[in-house]
Amino acid sequence: MKWIYLWIALAAITLNSFCVPEIFDQRHALKKHKKAEDFKVTVFRQYPNNKCTSGYLAVNGNIICYTLEKPWIDNINNISSIPEGTYGGILRYDHSDHWRIELVGVPNRPNIQIHIGNVLDDTKGCILVGTALGPDLCSIKGGTSAPAYAKLKNAFYGTDNPTSTPDKNISVEIVGH
Repeated sequence: MKWIYLWIALAAITLNSFCVPEIFDQRHALKKHKKAEDFKVTVFRQYPNNKCTSGYLAVNGNIICYTLEKPWIDNINNISSIPEGTYGGILRYDHSDHWRIELVGVPNRPNIQIHIGNVLDDTKGCILVGTALGPDLCSIKGGTSAPAYAKLKNAFYGTDNPTSTPDKNISVEIVGH
Protein backbone atom coordinates (compact mmCIF):
# COMPACT_ATOMS: atom_id res chain seq x y z
CA MET A 1 0.00 0.00 0.00
CA LYS A 2 2.89 2.36 0.80
CA TRP A 3 4.20 1.81 -2.72
CA ILE A 4 0.92 2.94 -4.25
CA TYR A 5 0.99 6.18 -2.25
CA LEU A 6 4.62 6.69 -3.14
CA TRP A 7 3.88 6.07 -6.83
CA ILE A 8 0.92 8.57 -6.77
CA ALA A 9 3.14 11.17 -5.06
CA LEU A 10 5.90 10.68 -7.64
CA ALA A 11 3.38 10.91 -10.50
CA ALA A 12 2.00 14.18 -9.09
CA ILE A 13 5.50 15.65 -8.75
CA THR A 14 6.35 14.55 -12.30
CA LEU A 15 3.15 16.10 -13.70
CA ASN A 16 3.75 19.38 -11.84
CA SER A 17 7.37 19.48 -12.94
CA PHE A 18 6.77 18.87 -16.63
CA CYS A 19 3.19 19.68 -17.63
CA VAL A 20 2.20 22.70 -15.57
CA PRO A 21 5.17 24.92 -16.51
CA GLU A 22 4.60 24.05 -20.18
CA ILE A 23 0.93 25.08 -19.91
CA PHE A 24 1.91 28.19 -17.94
CA ASP A 25 4.48 29.15 -20.59
CA GLN A 26 1.90 28.76 -23.38
CA ARG A 27 -0.64 30.93 -21.55
CA HIS A 28 2.01 33.50 -20.71
CA ALA A 29 3.12 33.62 -24.34
CA LEU A 30 -0.48 34.23 -25.48
CA LYS A 31 -0.92 37.10 -23.02
CA LYS A 32 2.44 38.56 -23.91
CA HIS A 33 1.65 38.74 -27.64
CA LYS A 34 -2.02 39.71 -27.37
CA LYS A 35 -2.81 43.02 -29.09
CA ALA A 36 -4.05 45.84 -26.89
CA GLU A 37 -7.77 46.65 -26.88
CA ASP A 38 -8.91 48.93 -29.69
CA PHE A 39 -9.60 52.55 -28.80
CA LYS A 40 -13.10 53.59 -29.86
CA VAL A 41 -14.04 57.24 -29.39
CA THR A 42 -17.72 58.13 -29.83
CA VAL A 43 -18.86 61.76 -30.03
CA PHE A 44 -22.56 62.08 -29.23
CA ARG A 45 -23.86 65.41 -30.52
CA GLN A 46 -26.46 66.25 -27.93
CA TYR A 47 -27.17 70.00 -28.34
CA PRO A 48 -26.97 71.09 -32.00
CA ASN A 49 -28.13 74.58 -32.95
CA ASN A 50 -27.27 77.31 -35.44
CA LYS A 51 -24.41 78.65 -33.25
CA CYS A 52 -22.62 75.48 -32.18
CA THR A 53 -22.83 71.75 -31.61
CA SER A 54 -22.09 70.36 -28.17
CA GLY A 55 -22.38 66.94 -26.66
CA TYR A 56 -20.22 64.38 -24.97
CA LEU A 57 -17.39 61.99 -25.74
CA ALA A 58 -17.13 58.35 -24.72
CA VAL A 59 -14.15 56.00 -24.94
CA ASN A 60 -15.01 52.33 -25.37
CA GLY A 61 -18.49 53.10 -24.01
CA ASN A 62 -17.39 55.16 -20.99
CA ILE A 63 -18.33 58.85 -21.04
CA ILE A 64 -15.32 60.97 -20.12
CA CYS A 65 -16.02 64.56 -21.17
CA TYR A 66 -18.09 67.11 -23.10
CA THR A 67 -17.42 68.23 -26.67
CA LEU A 68 -17.80 71.48 -28.57
CA GLU A 69 -17.86 71.89 -32.36
CA LYS A 70 -18.94 74.38 -34.96
CA PRO A 71 -22.59 74.13 -36.07
CA TRP A 72 -23.48 71.91 -39.04
CA ILE A 73 -23.24 74.04 -42.21
CA ASP A 74 -22.98 71.46 -45.01
CA ASN A 75 -19.41 70.39 -44.15
CA ILE A 76 -17.94 73.73 -45.27
CA ASN A 77 -14.25 73.78 -44.38
CA ASN A 78 -13.37 75.95 -41.32
CA ILE A 79 -17.04 76.86 -40.77
CA SER A 80 -18.91 73.58 -40.18
CA SER A 81 -18.73 70.54 -38.00
CA ILE A 82 -17.88 67.34 -39.86
CA PRO A 83 -20.39 64.81 -41.18
CA GLU A 84 -21.69 61.97 -39.04
CA GLY A 85 -19.84 58.74 -39.59
CA THR A 86 -17.02 56.53 -38.40
CA TYR A 87 -13.46 57.57 -39.14
CA GLY A 88 -10.06 56.10 -38.52
CA GLY A 89 -7.74 57.86 -36.13
CA ILE A 90 -4.02 58.45 -35.85
CA LEU A 91 -1.90 60.07 -33.17
CA ARG A 92 -0.10 63.33 -33.87
CA TYR A 93 2.80 64.55 -31.76
CA ASP A 94 3.74 67.66 -33.76
CA HIS A 95 1.63 70.31 -31.98
CA SER A 96 2.42 72.29 -28.86
CA ASP A 97 0.41 69.82 -26.75
CA HIS A 98 2.50 66.92 -28.21
CA TRP A 99 -0.51 64.59 -28.50
CA ARG A 100 -3.66 64.67 -30.59
CA ILE A 101 -6.03 62.28 -32.24
CA GLU A 102 -6.51 63.17 -35.89
CA LEU A 103 -9.48 61.76 -37.78
CA VAL A 104 -8.67 60.04 -41.07
CA GLY A 105 -11.03 59.88 -44.02
CA VAL A 106 -13.29 62.85 -43.28
CA PRO A 107 -14.77 63.84 -46.67
CA ASN A 108 -13.13 67.03 -48.00
CA ARG A 109 -11.76 67.85 -44.52
CA PRO A 110 -8.09 67.27 -43.74
CA ASN A 111 -6.51 67.75 -40.30
CA ILE A 112 -9.65 67.32 -38.18
CA GLN A 113 -8.43 66.70 -34.64
CA ILE A 114 -9.60 66.41 -31.05
CA HIS A 115 -7.88 69.05 -28.91
CA ILE A 116 -8.01 71.65 -26.16
CA GLY A 117 -10.07 74.82 -26.50
CA ASN A 118 -12.82 76.80 -24.82
CA VAL A 119 -14.67 78.71 -27.54
CA LEU A 120 -15.55 78.22 -31.19
CA ASP A 121 -12.75 80.59 -32.22
CA ASP A 122 -10.36 77.91 -30.91
CA THR A 123 -11.39 75.54 -33.71
CA LYS A 124 -11.64 75.47 -37.48
CA GLY A 125 -13.89 72.44 -37.50
CA CYS A 126 -12.10 70.26 -34.97
CA ILE A 127 -13.59 68.82 -31.78
CA LEU A 128 -12.85 70.59 -28.49
CA VAL A 129 -13.13 68.80 -25.14
CA GLY A 130 -13.90 69.91 -21.58
CA THR A 131 -15.16 68.49 -18.31
CA ALA A 132 -17.96 71.11 -18.24
CA LEU A 133 -19.89 73.13 -20.78
CA GLY A 134 -20.60 76.82 -20.31
CA PRO A 135 -24.18 77.82 -19.45
CA ASP A 136 -24.79 78.75 -23.11
CA LEU A 137 -23.87 75.17 -24.20
CA CYS A 138 -21.67 76.83 -26.87
CA SER A 139 -18.46 77.06 -24.86
CA ILE A 140 -16.26 74.90 -22.69
CA LYS A 141 -16.14 76.16 -19.11
CA GLY A 142 -12.78 77.82 -18.43
CA GLY A 143 -10.16 75.61 -16.81
CA THR A 144 -11.86 72.35 -17.81
CA SER A 145 -10.45 71.68 -21.28
CA ALA A 146 -6.95 70.62 -20.21
CA PRO A 147 -8.25 68.19 -17.55
CA ALA A 148 -10.65 66.62 -20.10
CA TYR A 149 -7.80 66.29 -22.58
CA ALA A 150 -5.67 64.62 -19.89
CA LYS A 151 -8.54 62.16 -19.22
CA LEU A 152 -8.69 61.32 -22.93
CA LYS A 153 -4.94 60.78 -23.09
CA ASN A 154 -5.02 58.66 -19.92
CA ALA A 155 -7.84 56.57 -21.40
CA PHE A 156 -5.60 55.83 -24.40
CA TYR A 157 -2.41 55.03 -22.50
CA GLY A 158 -3.88 53.73 -19.24
CA THR A 159 -1.60 56.06 -17.25
CA ASP A 160 -0.80 59.74 -16.78
CA ASN A 161 2.87 59.10 -17.51
CA PRO A 162 3.19 56.82 -20.54
CA THR A 163 6.55 55.41 -21.53
CA SER A 164 5.44 53.82 -24.81
CA THR A 165 2.55 53.86 -27.25
CA PRO A 166 0.26 50.83 -27.10
CA ASP A 167 -0.62 48.98 -30.29
CA LYS A 168 -4.25 50.11 -30.64
CA ASN A 169 -6.49 50.80 -33.60
CA ILE A 170 -8.23 54.15 -33.15
CA SER A 171 -11.72 54.81 -34.49
CA VAL A 172 -13.86 57.91 -34.00
CA GLU A 173 -17.61 57.70 -34.50
CA ILE A 174 -19.63 60.90 -34.78
CA VAL A 175 -23.32 60.41 -33.92
CA GLY A 176 -26.10 62.99 -34.43
CA HIS A 177 -26.28 66.53 -35.69
